[in-house]
Amino acid sequence: MWLRLKGLGLALAALRLFMQERMHEARRRLLSGAGSVTEVATDLGYANVSHFAAAFRKRFGVNPASLK
Repeated sequence: MWLRLKGLGLALAALRLFMQERMHEARRRLLSGAGSVTEVATDLGYANVSHFAAAFRKRFGVNPASLK
């Protein structure tokens, strides 16, 4: 049981790292003008732009459109 929980903890840590890196890539692209919010969201695998915008606001405290 402990090994399963430890494995789950590692998987969650990896997922958090992936999400963090994806958000930082989105921020980098938006600051450099490398596409619209919709283009950046879809390029990074978000099927729903509203979900992307909410995740971005939660991570950085600003609307992604304000970086353009």
